[in-house]
Amino acid sequence: MKAAIPFAMFLCASPAFAQRGLGVGAEGTLGSGVGEGGAAVVYDLDSIYVEGSLAFATGDAVSDSVTLGAGCFYKVASTSSSDFGLGGSASLLFIDPPIGDADIGVSVDVGGKIRAFVVENVAVQVGLGLNIVLIDDTETFTLSSRLAGSAGMVYFF
Repeated sequence: MKAAIPFAMFLCASPAFAQRGLGVGAEGTLGSGVGEGGAAVVYDLDSIYVEGSLAFATGDAVSDSVTLGAGCFYKVASTSSSDFGLGGSASLLFIDPPIGDADIGVSVDVGGKIRAFVVENVAVQVGLGLNIVLIDDTETFTLSSRLAGSAGMVYFF
């Protein structure tokens, strides 16, 4: 009986969703460079997590585009089934308008992200921050900033 009490205390004290590692999913963006969202890859370490993204947008009247990005977030606060991180990401933008030459740009986002693990290996994430876009085409040079948001879901293996 005495051996069962410390074992029960260990089970109650251990975090429910401690194993995260590599995850894949999708994330949609609002106000962040080009594209509406795409595939995401996340690698979750103890105190930080690293993200990569790839998005395509085609067939609209404005332009075809490809966005390739990477980011890193530091976990400021976390519980057994959620965390809040601060960090940023950078993306390369390849934009091909229907008329004219293709453009290349850079998008930088800084802000925070909340992740909630709805089950052991599935996280719903929402981010909010500031987005700065730099696009250099043959006729103009554009530098803009705006509020950016994102939402997505990631499955961890």
